[in-house]
Amino acid sequence: MTLFVGGVHAVGKTFVLKPVCGSLGLRHATASQLIREQRGLANWTVSRQVDEIDENQRALVAAIRRLELGNEKVVLDGHFVLRRAPNVHEKIGIDTFAQLMFKAAILRKRRPSTVLC
Repeated sequence: MTLFVGGVHAVGKTFVLKPVCGSLGLRHATASQLIREQRGLANWTVSRQVDEIDENQRALVAAIRRLELGNEKVVLDGHFVLRRAPNVHEKIGIDTFAQLMFKAAILRKRRPSTVLC
């Protein structure tokens, strides 16, 4: 079973989810963490710019499938839009979300003045 919590960078997804998941016995995982694990990547860009978006989304789907096969209950912390370059953003295709087959999605949002960038 996978739940998806999405929102812009620095909106507080991880801050809220880590302690809640820990107390409920659920695995909290960021999309970037699972992609890194699945693709065997040691690092990630600090600029939050994303290359190879399609490959990364395929890796994310494969990682979620692997966890679900192990009967893990996962709360996935991710995004609906990715930063390809400064001021260049790309929506994640609906097909990726369909393939993730999560049970529910939650949008975490805040007023722009309270989001730390």
